[in-house]
Amino acid sequence: MNRKEALEQIKKLVFGEEVPTPAPAPAAPEVFGTEYELADGSSIMIDKLEVGGIAKIGDVVAPDGVHSLEDGTSFEIKEGIIVAVTPKEEEKPAEPIEMGKELEALNKFAENAPAEQQPIVTIVKALFENVFGWQIREAQERATREAAIEVYKTGFEKQKEANQELVKLVEFLAEEPVVQPVQAPVDFEKMTPLERFRFQKQNSN
Repeated sequence: MNRKEALEQIKKLVFGEEVPTPAPAPAAPEVFGTEYELADGSSIMIDKLEVGGIAKIGDVVAPDGVHSLEDGTSFEIKEGIIVAVTPKEEEKPAEPIEMGKELEALNKFAENAPAEQQPIVTIVKALFENVFGWQIREAQERATREAAIEVYKTGFEKQKEANQELVKLVEFLAEEPVVQPVQAPVDFEKMTPLERFRFQKQNSN
């Protein structure tokens, strides 16, 4: 007798009747694939979003043709099987707008505008700054960086050329032979007695 049979015997003795064993709960229905939302708002079930995957709408296979998901991914179905998948297109970053010419034209207009139009100029400048301010500042910062890099490169090249010339000069001087200075002949007749004395003393050493 196993534990389950022993437990049934105990229940029969306690309650005086055989207690029916509860029936096992029905297994949950197997869910097919993953639910995706199409671009038109309807749903489609797909087991694998790749070539060879199976697509269903409800309990029937999805109709043939090209279908698009809400995220932009599209796929082609034939007889309920995915035969091609096209990933969504990556959004390209917006290209920066060059505002140099527009800003220059606005500044020129502001300089030449008569006094009665200055309030309008002020409003236009404020709107321009509000809409394109970050682009203007970015362009100015980029121009400053490029100018600084150019100055650094130019200074470095000049210093490099100067160093090369200095090295050439040192090499030239190193190759020149050392020549002892030639002393002029001594004319005792033109020397003073003191100069003769000093000369004789130096040569005696």
